[in-house]
Parts: sequence; structure tokens; C-alpha cells
Amino acid sequence: GAYRLEVGGADRAGNPVPASYVAFEVSRSGPDIELAEPSGVGRWHRDAASGRWRLRALVRDPNGVDDVRCELVGGGLTIPVALEREAGGAATEHAMVAALDLPYQLSGAEVRLAFTASDAHGSSASWTSAALALPVIARPSPPRVGVRFGDRDVESMSLVRGNDGFQYLFGGRGDEVENPDFSRAGLGLFNDSPRRTRSRSWQVPFASGAIEDYYLDEREVSVRQYLAFVRDPAGYADASRWPGDHRPDAARRAELVERLSAADGDEPVTGVSWAEAAAYAAWVGKRLPTWVEWEFAVRGGAAYRPCDGADREGASATGGPSPCGARWSADGRHADLCGNVAEWTATPVGHADAGYRYPHHWALEDPARLLARPDDADAYWIVGGDYARPRVDFTALDHRPATHTADTVGFRCALSLRDFQDRLGLASADGPRFEELSR
Repeated sequence: GAYRLEVGGADRAGNPVPASYVAFEVSRSGPDIELAEPSGVGRWHRDAASGRWRLRALVRDPNGVDDVRCELVGGGLTIPVALEREAGGAATEHAMVAALDLPYQLSGAEVRLAFTASDAHGSSASWTSAALALPVIARPSPPRVGVRFGDRDVESMSLVRGNDGFQYLFGGRGDEVENPDFSRAGLGLFNDSPRRTRSRSWQVPFASGAIEDYYLDEREVSVRQYLAFVRDPAGYADASRWPGDHRPDAARRAELVERLSAADGDEPVTGVSWAEAAAYAAWVGKRLPTWVEWEFAVRGGAAYRPCDGADREGASATGGPSPCGARWSADGRHADLCGNVAEWTATPVGHADAGYRYPHHWALEDPARLLARPDDADAYWIVGGDYARPRVDFTALDHRPATHTADTVGFRCALSLRDFQDRLGLASADGPRFEELSR
């Protein structure tokens, strides 16, 4: 605190001498820090409304408290804690509070809270709590997730539950089953070959649980979103983002900047190769979906819809793409799965002649190959109809070399639920950070 030393006196004749003084302050070693909540092992309160874990610390110093910082350390992680001063209280005592999103990787782990505080005169003190046992933290599986990536616009994602509890037949369940459903949906016949001497259904069985839960971008990646990637020095130009032996090209980057800068930012990006799409997905912490994941989302899993159920009026032959999100699926979770522009997938072409109208033995013999995502294939599957093709059901397919580009081909991104759970709440200083969203 502040003090004043006064000195007075008198001469030998008794005449008083005017008093003089010097002001000074006494600075301690730094503030005292007391952890109020959690108060001990296994006594950490979770707010029922927000689902976050409460932290409260009391910081005292007669000279006034200036700054308080905290980190949670344990389980191989160091997580900065954003502290806020609780309303009220004196300058010499601050109650600092925080609401933490604890990643499930710390479930049941022992952690410590490391504090550093300084007083109004710059003296600091550090204090680390005793080991605290965290409660069980459930693995999150929110229906919607988003990505914070600085001021960049990154598409949100909706959860698609996999085939836990039922076998899924990929590529059609049989012409005799699909034909009536196609007719009722106004899509003509599933197998519209005049002679129909050969089944068009692939009928590739995926056993229960083979298709895991995953997230899929709610809309196609837009021109604006992709242009941010191309302009970012740590985006398109960063070779570490690129799959396999693919590498960025400076001239191609300049070409994309010029073309996309003049395009409508709300429309889906098109005219990008498979590698350019995969590099963007890596930049935002995602990946390209497999062909199976796309079809499973279109069909609604066990609902086996012939298409995404979106309003198809004006969806074909419009002369150009509509803005992203123009036509939403019947369940309201994804837009333009079957139309607007076709989309790259992570599934390589798996047969020499790559015919896609009829099934191939490789898919029937080894369905897992349809879930693989190699980054060194020469060609990949493209799925969904586009504004120039009237076919807007789950059989709208194509396959092209990885270097192919077209005005009718764009992409969207995916992420497995497991990968989301592993990354939730974790990020580098300048990387994407995944978070739960409300519906």
C-alpha cells in the first residue's frame, strides 16, 4: 500500500522545525491466489444450461490486482483459460471466473490449474493447484458443427448418422425395388434401358456399423470461401496442404485469383481440380467425402430416398449455378446434394474401364474399397447432377482424371465424427477450431 514518512523536530532553543515527509509504497511479492471452484477432487460443477465447466479463483493484493492468467495443464495438453472478472468486489480482491469447454480427451484425467497474477506495481506471483480429477466427459456428437478460422467464412456441417443397426445396400437395392420409388418421385425409371436385360443395381452390402457417423458440409463450397484459400499465403500456396504428389502452381494460383475475383461470391466454386478441392479441405481441417458418404446422405440412410427430396423446380438446365443453399434436402440438413453443380469425391475410380452404369466385381468383392480415400489415384468419382444435366438422383455419376476441371463441377467437405471429437476445442494459434452449433 501507500505510506508517508514524516520527520519533524526542534532546535536546542525549542524552536520547532517544520515537518517534512516522503511518500513511498510497499510492494509485496505478488498477489495471493486461492482456487474457490473446483474446490477439490471430483467436485467440479458443470453448468446445466451451457454444458461448460465452471472455474472461480480469488486473487488478492493490497496494492491492487492488475492482471490474472491461467492455463489448464494435463493429459498432454495445455489449454489457455479465458478468465473474466466477476462483477463487484474491491480493487484489492478480484474474483476471476471462467466457463470451460473441456475436450473429451481429458475425461477422468488429472489436471492442474496454473495461475500467474500481477499487482498494480508489476510484482507477479505464480501458483499451481494440486492435482484435480476431472469428471467423466461424454464424447460429443452435436447435430451441427462450425469452424472458427480467424475472420474466414467456413461452411458449417450437419451430422449424418451411419448404418449402425442395419445393413445398407449401396448403389441400388434391385431394379424391381427402385423403379416404383423413382416413378413415385417423378424421376422416371431407375433402370430406363429399353431392353433392361441387365440389372442396374449395384447392391453392394455394407454390414451394420461399416459406415461410421460423419459430418457433411451443409452447402457446397462457395467462390468467396475458396477465394480466401487461394489468397492466403498459408493456403493454396502451401505445399503441405496438397495431397500425394500434387503441388501448387503460382501461375495457376494467379489465374484463379483473377477468375474468382470477378465471379459471384455466393455461387459454388467450380473449375477446380480434384487436388485443388482436396487442398482446400485440408486447409479448413476437413476432407472430401467418399462416394458412399454422398449417396448415404442423399438417400437418407435406411430411408432409401431416390434423391435428396429437395424441390427440383428450376433445378436443371438453368444455364448456370444458383447461389449455394438454394435447394435444401427434405430433412433440411443439406442443400444441393443432387443438383446445382456436381461434386468431387475422395473415392478413386476402381476399375480399368470405370463404367458406372452397372456394378463391377471389385465393389461386390471388397466393399471397403469404396470407403478408401487414397491420394494418389489417377481419376476420381464425381457425384450429383448439375445445372446442365437433368439427372438429379443418386445415380447421377461421372468419373474424371484428378486434373480435370469443369464449370459444372465443384465440391463440399466432410469430416468423420471421430475426427471432430478429437479436434473439438483444440487448435493452433492460426488454425481452424471446431465448435458445436445450435440447430
